[in-house]
Amino acid sequence: MNRATGKGNFTRMNAKMGLLPIPFSAAALISILATPMPSNAASRGAAVGLWRNEDATIEIFEDQGRLSGKIVALREPRTSEGKEKTDIHNPDPSKRDR
Repeated sequence: MNRATGKGNFTRMNAKMGLLPIPFSAAALISILATPMPSNAASRGAAVGLWRNEDATIEIFEDQGRLSGKIVALREPRTSEGKEKTDIHNPDPSKRDR
């Protein structure tokens, strides 16, 4: 995240590049998914694909006419204690261990 502007630094990845592991940032995913997108399909298609920032690689895809995203790679997939990182801040407690 650019501290001067408060905006994330995301780079669209070429599909041929493959996945590069980058650490998890829930804020990064939220900022992508919370960004208003134009309603026409052509504009939504421009956002679809793999996006990378300093923390994670995120896949943006269309699902039932809506844009969705999921983290596909983390730079640091384990905590400092060696445990696999999970979605510990998910508001749905049943999804925190995934």
